[in-house]
Amino acid sequence: MTGDRPAPGAPRHLWEQGDVTAVRGARSLVLGVGQKPERLREIAAAADLSPAAPRGTAATPR
Repeated sequence: MTGDRPAPGAPRHLWEQGDVTAVRGARSLVLGVGQKPERLREIAAAADLSPAAPRGTAATPR
């Protein structure tokens, strides 16, 4: 990491684009700006079905 700004030509950081909305799925966390919560829930539901989503149900702190 070389700074707290995006690289030249890259989009602004998510938190610099407006109010961030967080939606939890069963196995996902979706963050969005300028999206309706219903849309973010749809994305979370799709992410939960992905084989890439972890199948664990709890994390153990170290």
